[in-house]
Amino acid sequence: MNPLEELKREIESKIPGVKAVIDAPRDPRAGGFLDLHLDDHGAVVEWSPREKRFGVSSLPGTGFGGADEAYDDVASTVLRLVEILKEGQHTDPKELLLNDLRDKMGISQEELAKTLNLRQPTLSKMERRRDVLISTLRKIVEGLGGKLEIAARFPRALVQLVQFTEPGRAVRKRARRKPSRLKADR
Repeated sequence: MNPLEELKREIESKIPGVKAVIDAPRDPRAGGFLDLHLDDHGAVVEWSPREKRFGVSSLPGTGFGGADEAYDDVASTVLRLVEILKEGQHTDPKELLLNDLRDKMGISQEELAKTLNLRQPTLSKMERRRDVLISTLRKIVEGLGGKLEIAARFPRALVQLVQFTEPGRAVRKRARRKPSRLKADR
């Protein structure tokens, strides 16, 4: 049973009356979608086999593509879908400012400042800045209980850049090539 089928089975057992339809791709190695509706509430789940994650968005969505939230396992995804479908909750978009993220985590500036061994006004200034050191951003995210990941998006690929997010990660130096001699020098 593939992950979307397993998720569908779990959702149908937890939420009687839910309409669940899998939109499977032609290529079985690709991901797929699970459309869910219960009364006036709906959600879409995308399975990504490459990332081994479920992307979840409540309906109506933002219309910009991509999932609002991501979950690594069926159980966590089911719990969130129950909240969305039964309670009418909405997913949160992936893009947030630092202070919005802190607020959504239920952590005050005072609490986070204490965790980071900073004064609250200093943290307040950091949250308002448009440019911070990556090491500072990493500390703030870790202080909120997360892990900073930085990616570069190209037309055909999304590349995780680990050099900036893993403390102490050494940058490999490239071996210097000896200049090639021209045939006339020989």
